[in-house]
Amino acid sequence: MCNTYTSLIYFPAAVFSNVYAIFGSTLQMGDVLILSLQCGNLSVTICVRVSRFWDFSDPQDAARLLHCDMVLLDEEGNSIHATIYPPFIEKFRPLIKEGSVYNMTYFRVRASNNLYKPVPNDIMITFTNWTKLEQVIEIPPAFPTLTYSLTHIEQIHSRIDHKDYYTDAIGIVNSVSDVSPHRSKGQQASSLKRNISICSARGASVNVVLWGAQATLFPGERIYEDGQNSPQIVLFVGTLVKKYADVLCLTGSSPCKWYINPSIPEVETLTSSARGDHKPVKWNATVTSSQLISPVAEEQKVSYIKYLHPFENKGKEFLVTVTIRKIDSKWWYNSCRKCACTAVTHGDSYKCTNHDCANIVMPVQRYKILVTAGDETADTDFILFGHMAQRIVKRPCDMLIANTPSGFIPDAITKLLERTFIWNVSFSGHTINSGNVCFQVNATVKELGNQNVDISTSTIGTHQSSLMFSQGASSSMEDTPHKTDTLPSPLTPLTPQGSVATTKYLETVDAGDAERVTTQSSTTRKRSCSLPGKSIAKKLFIADDEEGSISQSSGGGVGGSSDDKDN
Repeated sequence: MCNTYTSLIYFPAAVFSNVYAIFGSTLQMGDVLILSLQCGNLSVTICVRVSRFWDFSDPQDAARLLHCDMVLLDEEGNSIHATIYPPFIEKFRPLIKEGSVYNMTYFRVRASNNLYKPVPNDIMITFTNWTKLEQVIEIPPAFPTLTYSLTHIEQIHSRIDHKDYYTDAIGIVNSVSDVSPHRSKGQQASSLKRNISICSARGASVNVVLWGAQATLFPGERIYEDGQNSPQIVLFVGTLVKKYADVLCLTGSSPCKWYINPSIPEVETLTSSARGDHKPVKWNATVTSSQLISPVAEEQKVSYIKYLHPFENKGKEFLVTVTIRKIDSKWWYNSCRKCACTAVTHGDSYKCTNHDCANIVMPVQRYKILVTAGDETADTDFILFGHMAQRIVKRPCDMLIANTPSGFIPDAITKLLERTFIWNVSFSGHTINSGNVCFQVNATVKELGNQNVDISTSTIGTHQSSLMFSQGASSSMEDTPHKTDTLPSPLTPLTPQGSVATTKYLETVDAGDAERVTTQSSTTRKRSCSLPGKSIAKKLFIADDEEGSISQSSGGGVGGSSDDKDN
């Protein structure tokens, strides 16, 4: 480790309003590297660069900041995810600058999140009231500035439904669009959106869709102008692979950052391939607002919407305030990884029932909760798929399956009874096919009259699946015709269970209904990069010019479509 001059920012343990700054001190740059960290409350010092910094806001309320996140790098390029939770956000957030280097002491190390990891590491850091930061003024020139783990554009499809890690990709810019307003299904307010098309050296292309603040921060005009004479190559980190209307794309909200023409080997390779046949970057004109934004959902009573003509009101959205009266005994199904439709047994594997997909692969377990709910005027059936269900259950589906015996409904689901929600709904695709009126929940706008405890303080229990949950329902949904008597290991394909015989009017989930986007321990070692669909190991970038090659995109709220906010 080396010595350097730093400015010391020290926070007294019990004082939030006082900040003492000491400048000109000579301090050790760190005691240990990230690779040596162990789980627990640590007093060691690490010297790290804040490679990325972003805010994560409530998907239903962009003004409510839930936590701040960072990717930290040490001098050897080891990386780790760090998070600041309330009430420490106001204390630390104004004093941390993306790109700066800090000595960090008195923090907590715990197991990393199961989903949406920005870097491959089994542990992560959380700030405490006693965390101390010392900003390093003289930074060693070889201190790494960014980390990435690329997925080739040709292999982007393999990352669909893989939410364990964010996806990083690089490509030559083909076209850039202007920023335009867009309202996704289930949202009451519109969001800003920008499309960037990038391609590989072989010509394979993919669209990168930036949402909210990221759409406006991206220097589209500069890329377009510079792209008239020379190739513009952009590295995107922190994206998710989605599918909209059968079109594959990368989506970027607040965790997404970009680096324009960085000095890394992949850029040199792409530049060489494009130099001989350079095509100027195209500018895609903005479509008029009236073409982009669909009408806002109408607020209606259940007695009105349940008797509407489904053909004449197909795709129309309604806002309803309903109380859940009954819950069906079938609450999950085996889902195709590619399109989210029902997957049924096919030899030793499973096959998607969607004829346009027909994907043969091991399935994933996904929520499909059918409820009877209503207001003072009437009751009707509503169905919640995937993330829409998880947002009110507040538990991952696979976790509930692993902890719930066969024939039981998890306590986290039965607790939905008698709770009141404002939902954005539209006719389910199976209403016409089955003749049974059912509305699909596109979004939960708000819950009324319930003060829920945080998910981390809740317990997981079960309630027996009994007549009060399903027999009185006007209709029921089954996922596959195959049943088992015992719950298999979560590592093997599962079959949805139910303890009550009910009227079957829907056996499978098809493309019309599926959500589209579709304590101390031994030293924790850094995870090797063996992610699904990853073809290039983690790379490190040492900047020659701190300002010239890196485009900063920090700041702003989470923004974006509801599909991008599942952390």
